[in-house]
Amino acid sequence: MSGFIRILVDGYNLLHAWPELADAYPRYSEEARDELAFYLQNYQDQTGVPVSLIFDGNQAPKEPGGKTQKKEKKNRSNDRFELEILYSPPGMSADNVIERVACRLQQFGPCLVVTNDGLQRNLVHSFGAVTQSCQSFILQLQTARSDLHKKIHYYNHKENNHFRR
Repeated sequence: MSGFIRILVDGYNLLHAWPELADAYPRYSEEARDELAFYLQNYQDQTGVPVSLIFDGNQAPKEPGGKTQKKEKKNRSNDRFELEILYSPPGMSADNVIERVACRLQQFGPCLVVTNDGLQRNLVHSFGAVTQSCQSFILQLQTARSDLHKKIHYYNHKENNHFRR
């Protein structure tokens, strides 16, 4: 992963490919989006590669006055997301945003686009982006999470043994 300058994730595409992630919540709910953001935040912290989570804007959270909120950081159990969470503007889809960003990033190096949309994968690949299916990325996220849990368990065990002398 270290060769990528950014990972662009089609949010709803990944949510639909990972039903057990937030199976207690409706697919387009804020809770489901937050759960996905939480996993991606942990992955970003582990790999050091910035992640942009991009959703269609028609599902963006609304402020009390009916205006669309900019949701770049979201509270979840008092943790702050440093993950970039974007909603497409009116008249654009998340796919359009991902394509534009991938095109603009090509001058800085390769980015990874995570989506199951074959047309979008072909288009961003022509800009020099690397693509990955949602299922493959989910396995990568789960492996990274498992590796982190093993490291934490190892270091906790090591520290506990240190104090037993």
